Amino acid sequence: MKILISGGEGLLAQHIIRASIISRTKHKFIILTHNQMNVRNHGEVLRAVSLHKPDVFLHCAAMTIPMDNHNYWQGMSINTNIIGSAVPAIVCHNSGGRTRLVYISTDFVYPGTDGYYTEQSPLQPINNYAKSKLAGEMAAQMLPNSLILRCAFTECPFRHPKAFIDCFKSYLYADMAAVFILELINSGYAGVVNVGGNRSTVYDFAKESRPDVGKITRAEVGTWIPRDISMVTLLMQRILKNDPTLQYPERRD
Repeated sequence: MKILISGGEGLLAQHIIRASIISRTKHKFIILTHNQMNVRNHGEVLRAVSLHKPDVFLHCAAMTIPMDNHNYWQGMSINTNIIGSAVPAIVCHNSGGRTRLVYISTDFVYPGTDGYYTEQSPLQPINNYAKSKLAGEMAAQMLPNSLILRCAFTECPFRHPKAFIDCFKSYLYADMAAVFILELINSGYAGVVNVGGNRSTVYDFAKESRPDVGKITRAEVGTWIPRDISMVTLLMQRILKNDPTLQYPERRD
């Protein structure tokens, strides 16, 4: 399988390459940085797909943290995450089914109030970053054979000096998320899949890799921090275990 990866300089893309080396997969990767392929530029994306003819376009490129940037520079957020996702979707659509789009989305598209969100839960993006990612996700969902992965991952060791004691997530470290993402791509599954780990407070998760991490509460930062954005990952687990009872969504060529 030939996989073209956008955002090749990013955290996830680098971990996917490492995961493929460790697992000795036979995939061929084309890793393109922003300077090599601007995902907002239809001509550049079309040239890359036409030249390399990938089986999969793994769309990792995105404007992510700091979250405040999406409030200060809304235009950049729109250009990068919305237009920069619509363009790959259009190019993959026009490939006639040859190139399948895999879109990296986020757990932040869920409301973040009650937790235990499934792929069918109502969506309510909680900040501008989440709005931009959900808009990109909508473009991907228009393609019948696309794979949308709502992920919750971060760097290892935990990058912040303090972690929330009152915010629940389904965090994974990026290296493990990369392993799961490759396996989900290999499965051929089409649709939306939550990609995450066990539900825990951010603090409990963080201290596994950073024992000296400090404590912080949501009230000290802002109400935009979700109380509980944990996800149910049963579908992911069933796909990874090759569950023979799993009904794959219908795919059209």
